[in-house]
Amino acid sequence: MMKRRLVIKSLVLSSGALITLPYCSNENFKYSNLNLIDSELETISYVSDFILKDNQYNFPTPDKRVDFILNTINYCYKNEEIKKFLDGFSKFKTEVKYYGNKKFNDLSIIDKKSIISNGFNNNDNLKFFFENIKSLSLSHFTTSENYMKNYLNYEFIPNRYLGTVKI
Repeated sequence: MMKRRLVIKSLVLSSGALITLPYCSNENFKYSNLNLIDSELETISYVSDFILKDNQYNFPTPDKRVDFILNTINYCYKNEEIKKFLDGFSKFKTEVKYYGNKKFNDLSIIDKKSIISNGFNNNDNLKFFFENIKSLSLSHFTTSENYMKNYLNYEFIPNRYLGTVKI
């Protein structure tokens, strides 16, 4: 009788663990307002990295840059701005297809520069897409702890106590 209870208890616990296991994966994480698939997230990461090279060794941050960008867009932008961003992203994907039906990361550096410079010179949602990727990438970089401490001389605890200063 005890062995049967132990077996049933083990089965219930293991099946419960197996049911919750897929929800622990980061690959299934989606941004509710953006509805992007993993390959599109990767493409946005490549664009951001091309505009401003990511240097996690010298300027470590607690989150990845693409997560910072997409979280900011997902939770801080209005629905009209999100629509403009997604329209610009779809125009970007059609621009990339003109260069031989390759992924953005597989293009040559000259082709990548051409796509991005054309996007910045454009006056529609494509420019909105690139400007937001650039500004959020820069914000992610300038809010890293190493940059703030060593380049901005920022003190995380203000008004430090100097006990040996004469009054």
